[in-house]
Amino acid sequence: MIDPREAGQNPLSHMLGEAFNGLLRQLMVGMPGRVVAFDPELQRAQVQCGIRRVVEGQPVTLPVISNVPVQFAGNDQWYAWHEITPGTEGYIHFSQRAVDTWLSQGGPATPADFRMFAAEDAFFAPGYRSNPGSIPGFVNEGCGLSDYGGTTRIHLTAGAIVIKAGGSTITVDGSGVAINGESLTHNGTNVGDTHSHPQGDDSAGDSQQDTGGPK
Repeated sequence: MIDPREAGQNPLSHMLGEAFNGLLRQLMVGMPGRVVAFDPELQRAQVQCGIRRVVEGQPVTLPVISNVPVQFAGNDQWYAWHEITPGTEGYIHFSQRAVDTWLSQGGPATPADFRMFAAEDAFFAPGYRSNPGSIPGFVNEGCGLSDYGGTTRIHLTAGAIVIKAGGSTITVDGSGVAINGESLTHNGTNVGDTHSHPQGDDSAGDSQQDTGGPK
């Protein structure tokens, strides 16, 4: 080890610099991670940090963080949601101050602890993805909701809405509403292009065939 005095550095400055760097390495500011478990009632998750900490040259996996609020866009009247499953990737943010009191009663709140940038004060924003978790067949037009396979999708573009579920599709645009599927039913009755109407007997008592489908 080189003596800092031989390197032209003040020993006290060197010691303070090392102490400061050591403190910085302990701070939790933000990093990618994933969900281990999720509580839908409180919208809290257990999350695993996606980057290991290097301690004395050795990589160390950080402990799972519990009771982490998960972000869902909205206000106090409306919200958007999607399921959170184990393995959901995202970004973990760490609060500047302790959030215990804020979590229990809202704010403005006085912090119950003097800790800063600590693992206990994490928030999780789902949606940031690693390359293995990237969305297949991503449609970079308009906006919408979709499963990864594209079999269930709501797609909004300028002047049009397309709803797809399995083999059925509803398209709404300036020309009208188009429904494509195996059948169209109302209260269990087929009202699609193959439906027909029963006819009673004629005046002579002869049975009549059902009408044909609509033209």
